[in-house]
Amino acid sequence: MKIKFVEVRSFRKLKSTHIDFDEKTTLFVGANNSGKTSAMIALRYFLMSPQKLSLRDITVANWTKINAIGLAWEQKEDLPNSFESLLPTLDVWLDVPLSEIHQVADILPTINWSGGLLGVRLQYEPNTLERLKLAYLLERAAASDATAVGESESEHKGEAVRIWPTSLADFLERRLMSHLHIQAYTLDPKKLVQPDNGVAALQALLDDAVPLDKSPFQSLILIHEIAAQRDFSDAGDLGTAASGDDKSGSGARRFKRKLSDQLRS
Repeated sequence: MKIKFVEVRSFRKLKSTHIDFDEKTTLFVGANNSGKTSAMIALRYFLMSPQKLSLRDITVANWTKINAIGLAWEQKEDLPNSFESLLPTLDVWLDVPLSEIHQVADILPTINWSGGLLGVRLQYEPNTLERLKLAYLLERAAASDATAVGESESEHKGEAVRIWPTSLADFLERRLMSHLHIQAYTLDPKKLVQPDNGVAALQALLDDAVPLDKSPFQSLILIHEIAAQRDFSDAGDLGTAASGDDKSGSGARRFKRKLSDQLRS
């Protein structure tokens, strides 16, 4: 069994991105600000630390749409239920031989599956959309009242008074994970659409799609993460040690010890 590819949507720079995995080792190579770090952090958050998501991890282009939903709530207008589509999503596609069916029984799309691709969507969703809406409207009402009082009491009439939250995105910057959780759904390999020049076309979930009881990857995917250690390969430090300026060699030993400790743990 192996991860064949993943598809990421609405996570930082990755608006809709297809990422193939190599048979053994996958390297992310690209220019600065091309999304390498976004891809690594997306894997970490979805597979290891879902509670770390913040507003800054949602693609910035979606913030305007999030604020439009908040404004519609304030004005008591009806909008299509599109909030979930603006939140980050990770589709994980596994290539599984039939001999390992016992490992993936919980995510089989049909009883006729005979080996090959299996997909699982991990996506952030509101705990309860109505509760999120109510919490936001209560905070906005309190902010509006306080703003009116502040402006009337200000020594400089007409001076702008900004009181949190000014918008739904502003509200979510402090309250995001109080109202979201991560949910898993099985995907249909027959509905898989090939990417167009690296741009993913994620399949739509059925309206009556039933989420899985728990994350299916807890017993399937094992992740060990070693934090970046730029100093370990810093040519300047190594050059200093080699020239004799650091006769004790304590700097080089310190970095070796730091890396070996992580590998042992």
